[in-house]
Amino acid sequence: MRYVINFQVKFYEKPSNISRKKRATYTITDQEVHDNNLNNIEDVYNWFIIFFNNNPCDLFINNKDIKNVLDLDLFKLKIGRITDSKTGDYKTF
Repeated sequence: MRYVINFQVKFYEKPSNISRKKRATYTITDQEVHDNNLNNIEDVYNWFIIFFNNNPCDLFINNKDIKNVLDLDLFKLKIGRITDSKTGDYKTF
């Protein structure tokens, strides 16, 4: 385990504009760091946004309780903090 990403996803209810937040954590392994040439926290931040948007939400969060009332295609990602578990360095966003 190299980087830990704490984030939240805001989903919007169908058809209104009311939203619900789900918080989650994603861990990036040393192999992923190497494979994706992630040299610092900013690289991880930029990579994760692309990675998140190119994969289904249920890869990152448990959405069974909200799947029927929320539009899972209408969401907003907010990364709160990324921590380098080897050095203890972190950055909040």
